[in-house]
Amino acid sequence: MEGFPTFEYAGFTNGPLIFLRMFLSLIFLISSILPPFANGGISAAPPLPALLTPLEVVNARSAKPFERYGIDWDGHCYSCNVAELQVMDSVLWLRNVCDSNLKQPLRLLSLQHNGAQVILRCREAVLVLEKMNEAPVYRLTQPVPLRVSEKLQLRSFYTDKSRITRFAVHDCGDFDG
Repeated sequence: MEGFPTFEYAGFTNGPLIFLRMFLSLIFLISSILPPFANGGISAAPPLPALLTPLEVVNARSAKPFERYGIDWDGHCYSCNVAELQVMDSVLWLRNVCDSNLKQPLRLLSLQHNGAQVILRCREAVLVLEKMNEAPVYRLTQPVPLRVSEKLQLRSFYTDKSRITRFAVHDCGDFDG
């Protein structure tokens, strides 16, 4: 074929096909070595559970995380004013625990995963979630505080919503609101 480079590979001379095979192998090799980043520095592999729900300390004397922490009862059952956290496609979503239609998106500028810490940076704030134990319970700190709606308040502790039933206090019980 005229105009295509020819290469000899393993005794075969078939320029365009060998060149294409080598090129694709090189791309695959490079993509397997580089860290999985997309969307301007946001890691493709989420370091956090799919949905985090707020907790509070319900038994300060217990060292066992499933007894020590429970749902933020006032925020979940009475006031309905706390936010669950969800990271999806470079956006941090704050969603009201009682009304999932009440939400606020925050575009993430970066998401850093450093050991037990996940640092979420957006234009409005910086949030740090630190995994405290294997329950998992995360402590939320705000080096740059976030101003949010009265119905989307943030709490100091969060856990994976799919594991909430393992906590001693995990629902509103018989409370009618």
